[in-house]
Amino acid sequence: MDLQSPTFLSRNLLALLAGDGKSLRKLRDRQGRKCDYAVVLQLTDATLQNGFGDTKSFVVTAASRLYTMDGKLLSLRTFSQSGAGFTEAQARDAAIARLGDSVGEFLDSSIER
Repeated sequence: MDLQSPTFLSRNLLALLAGDGKSLRKLRDRQGRKCDYAVVLQLTDATLQNGFGDTKSFVVTAASRLYTMDGKLLSLRTFSQSGAGFTEAQARDAAIARLGDSVGEFLDSSIER
């Protein structure tokens, strides 16, 4: 079973979001150490809003958990970003790109090198 497999996620996502990393330890013990950290990210809200004039705005919110592969919870964080565009797709893509940037910056500052 792989960390990103639907089977692993369906069995363990709620526990991981609640701060329980035991499943990561079990996975590591079975497969060996393939990585040092795991990030669990769940989209919690996405809202399309009318902007000014012909523009659309999109707000996306996600809950995240950062674990070591030993199952130790390092951080709980919620991210929220917005994006704008002339279409729903442009606004959604902008918001998701900004959310990805925020998560990346957070991980870069949180993980020891």
